[in-house]
Amino acid sequence: MMYEARMTELTQAEDFAYFRGDLCLSIPESYSLEEKKEICEEMLSTSQAIEDAMRADFE
Repeated sequence: MMYEARMTELTQAEDFAYFRGDLCLSIPESYSLEEKKEICEEMLSTSQAIEDAMRADFE
């Protein structure tokens, strides 16, 4: 049960990060270079967190 709640939290964070990425791609002129970097890093870190949680669950 705890794993499911954690995965829900992680997938929501990933969804939001990728939503921000989509917005950035749609209107890139609205974002500074620093904001674009932050968005990319958030996309990578949320995906990595999900992968890490899945690996831990399989172990």
